[in-house]
Amino acid sequence: MIATLNHVKHRQSAEHNARDIDTVLFQNRDAVKTLGKILDCPCSADQDVALACYLAATKVVAWYEAAMDISGNAPDGSGDMSQGMSDRIVARPIFMGGYCLNAEAGRAVRAKVVLMEMTEHVQPLISRLPKHHVSDSDRLERTFMSSPSPTSEYSGSQPCMLRDQLRKIVKEADNVSRAA
Repeated sequence: MIATLNHVKHRQSAEHNARDIDTVLFQNRDAVKTLGKILDCPCSADQDVALACYLAATKVVAWYEAAMDISGNAPDGSGDMSQGMSDRIVARPIFMGGYCLNAEAGRAVRAKVVLMEMTEHVQPLISRLPKHHVSDSDRLERTFMSSPSPTSEYSGSQPCMLRDQLRKIVKEADNVSRAA
């Protein structure tokens, strides 16, 4: 009985927090603008501020990924965060004048919009995020903590999960928009 009530409460909460795709796009654009202002501030050199910016940018990217997934066709390897988010996005039909696009064409239009937003706004923002640099003291500490090769572990060529996620979503959006 309690499990059923919890499920009902969770479902009602998710329905209450549902948003249209345009709301997601507006909120993401506002978040990107705000992050840009923060990155313009000298305080963005502080590690705590940089971490907060990375977290916010990760959330923005996850919302775009969720916007790609609202038709139920998740990109391969989509993140756990966006899976729950896509349930909170309402996919409304897309009209051009009085003509209603079919589901496939609507998905292609959404993909193109997500692709444009990510390439015009999110990619430049992510390129402005501070790169993580490991100090020499951190490397020495790792050496004494039984790390066999600290320089290979922190070579500066470490992949960035956020950038990889962005590339994956841009690729998926591009594939969807081309397929239609």
